[in-house]
Amino acid sequence: VSYANYANPFSSYVEGSLNEIGLPEAKDFNSGTLMGAQYAASTINPKNAKRDSSETSFLKEASSRPNLHVFSATKAKKIIFSGKKATGVRVSSGILGVPRTINARREVIISGGAFHSPQLLMVSGVGPSDTLQKFGIQPVSVLPGVGQNMWDHIFFGPSYRVKVDTFTRLANSPLYTAAQFVPFSISQKGPLTNPVCDFLAWEKVPTTLRSGFTQESLDKLSQFPADWPEIEYLSAPGYVGDFSSLPFTQPKDGYQYATIMAALVAPLSRGTVTISSADTDDLPIVDPKWLTDPTDQEVAIAAYKRLRQAFASKAMAAGLADPVEYFPGPKVTTDAQILET
Repeated sequence: VSYANYANPFSSYVEGSLNEIGLPEAKDFNSGTLMGAQYAASTINPKNAKRDSSETSFLKEASSRPNLHVFSATKAKKIIFSGKKATGVRVSSGILGVPRTINARREVIISGGAFHSPQLLMVSGVGPSDTLQKFGIQPVSVLPGVGQNMWDHIFFGPSYRVKVDTFTRLANSPLYTAAQFVPFSISQKGPLTNPVCDFLAWEKVPTTLRSGFTQESLDKLSQFPADWPEIEYLSAPGYVGDFSSLPFTQPKDGYQYATIMAALVAPLSRGTVTISSADTDDLPIVDPKWLTDPTDQEVAIAAYKRLRQAFASKAMAAGLADPVEYFPGPKVTTDAQILET
């Protein structure tokens, strides 16, 4: 974990604008508190400025241990049970999907993420009875909660034309991007060392906007701890729009673009994950149910208004090439229009 060797120029304006609208400078985000604004540490190896992971940090070093066996290009197909005790995993390996069974002496740990963990449980007979029955799966343990209560953090934000280089240039100019490999490879410097969103901020919805919330929303939000943020802000040096394809949807009109994104970090909407068949080769069905809870809708609208306050700040003005919002644009004004965006 370290800080990037390159700070996105746009982040300087984000810092000033968020400070101006009321988010104070935070010491860091590694000391147990999140409220405030600051540059964020990332999983970057400071020796080579490359992205680090559990594989590069731990697995490679542990690969020579005699009690560690790693099966690459291998997909878990089904957990093997003896009664209700997991005894192994059935897998398929390689392009041909060669089947094999890996037996466990002590325990089977599932770590397939928010989507594939419940999928693997359900195809193995652990999950809601109606789902297991639908796909002819023999029940091992009927647990209605498997695949339920999924929390997801929706992102959104307006985009503007700015005066500094952003991801727009990297996406639209192959020659410029290719040239950045030289400082990256030789001295670990330049924009390719940056994780893109290098400046973050967190807050509760301020009183000026919170006063318009319904009592029901206030009651629901009060269930979270006092130090739990409701909104996260992320510096995004590029055009985001509707997230359809960041590398290919950067406007090609000669301008550089930038976005500040907001994310709901105390969401009340609850999504689901279920299976489309009894085979893990078929992707699970994910329904995040974004903004289905009215409280989330109120917080999202408030967050969007906060983003517009930041772009309208004096600190941001010097960095804008055009003070008029590019996306979604000045015609989006009402709460209903903001929510629809």
